[in-house]
Amino acid sequence: MKCRSAKVWVLYLVALANVNIDADAAPNNSSGDAQEVPAATTPAAKPWDFVHPAGYDYCEAPFPVPSEYKPVPKADLKFVQMIFRHGDRTAITMMPKEEHEWNVCNHNLDTNIYSEANEHHHLPRNYGVSLQQRINMPSGPRSFAHAMYKGNCVPGQLTDKGKEMQVRLGKSIRSIYVDNLKFLAPNYQTGSIHLRSTHVWRTKNSAQSLISGLYPAGHWPPNTYLPLNTNPEYIETMYPNLPVCPPIRKLIGKLYNETVWRKFTKSQQPFEKRLRQFTGTEESHLYPEIKSWHHWLDIMQTRKCHKKALPCKANPKTGKRDLAEKDGGMLCATPEDAEKAVINSSYNIFHMKRDGEHAEAYLRLAAGSFFNDLMTELESVVSSLTTSPGNSTAPAGQHCRLRSRGHKFSMYSAHDDTVSSVLGMLKADDKNMAWPPYSSNMLIELWRKQSGDFVVRAIYNGQVLTLKPGNQWCDLNGCDVNKYLKHINKFVPEDLEKECGAL
Repeated sequence: MKCRSAKVWVLYLVALANVNIDADAAPNNSSGDAQEVPAATTPAAKPWDFVHPAGYDYCEAPFPVPSEYKPVPKADLKFVQMIFRHGDRTAITMMPKEEHEWNVCNHNLDTNIYSEANEHHHLPRNYGVSLQQRINMPSGPRSFAHAMYKGNCVPGQLTDKGKEMQVRLGKSIRSIYVDNLKFLAPNYQTGSIHLRSTHVWRTKNSAQSLISGLYPAGHWPPNTYLPLNTNPEYIETMYPNLPVCPPIRKLIGKLYNETVWRKFTKSQQPFEKRLRQFTGTEESHLYPEIKSWHHWLDIMQTRKCHKKALPCKANPKTGKRDLAEKDGGMLCATPEDAEKAVINSSYNIFHMKRDGEHAEAYLRLAAGSFFNDLMTELESVVSSLTTSPGNSTAPAGQHCRLRSRGHKFSMYSAHDDTVSSVLGMLKADDKNMAWPPYSSNMLIELWRKQSGDFVVRAIYNGQVLTLKPGNQWCDLNGCDVNKYLKHINKFVPEDLEKECGAL
């Protein structure tokens, strides 16, 4: 196989700062042919009339269970790609006159991020310098915080809860790939892991936390460190970027103008009006128009995950949103409203990234460069295991550019937008296409069977990924690697500069 290259781009999707190992899996299908899988949900009268599967919890995804994990029979694990969403965070969409205080960012991480090391030194020269970031919250009527925000976190920051869940995810990965499979060494080996994050603070913190669970203190040889790779914002590929690729905006417009979406939007107008009353966005100049359900999910679920009261319409007597004040005919959001906001957001993903008429065209431009990163990485691994360097057919300078470092586990600390794009590209079924919870995790394993054939297994939030009925192009409990890569390639632009309109 030969590696491919693609120019990179960026878009941050629709107004958010963005944006589940198989226990008792079915026997591995060595042919990689598609298997019939029962529908995830009962067909509904309307595509947006569905319920989340039992056990779905936006606040935290299931982790792989080490005691239930089963290796692919008669095969050796050769490579793993892990794509995971950051842990629990604070709200990004703030309500005017917010009553809650977000004092949930108290615990410091036990790892440090340094600037890039000099090539002649294992660690930077200022190794002895230590800084601790603190969030200042002014008070008084002359401060914006008086009317908008209180707490020791910034909007969208990884919380203590989010750090803790990422540590637990790292421990789960250690139990499987270090303790059970012996795939990774007990102590960190330089170059064995490729770690990449977006430039966003919460994804960097999530990567730190996960690694501290995978390799806690005492499992690091002296003078070793794991590079945390990030791309500059305007060449990032793990989320889309409208300014760099303007046609994406046109595709979003086309998706939102499709008949089924317009019917959905019309049907939800009464519900959206209720939400605007609860949140005060009906009157506030900060929210002249909110088109995406992501905002409502963000407002509701961040509070629900921290057991904070759901928003209420301002009390006409006090002007506050304090749930303790029941007089004045207060109108408050209910748990059912919060769940409905997630369901509508999930349907937004269904439409934009899987079912819409323009969904595939959207994914090509919004996520195709990242798909190319995943594809070429797997291609280079297979190539390095099946051809000698002298017989390589890869273009000069490209062959095994990532693999040459010797890493066998790639980790991508990313966003819900990243995870949902991969799910949409793979044509996941409804239960898996639901909005990715915090710490959602996808493991893409490359196995080599005794026959010499390579197969790919995709494990999402602890279970082998199942696909939408009618779109079961392969069995992801053991998909032939060539078939898998061919499928991804359909979503990779041949000429990104041309398709984005001369970047």
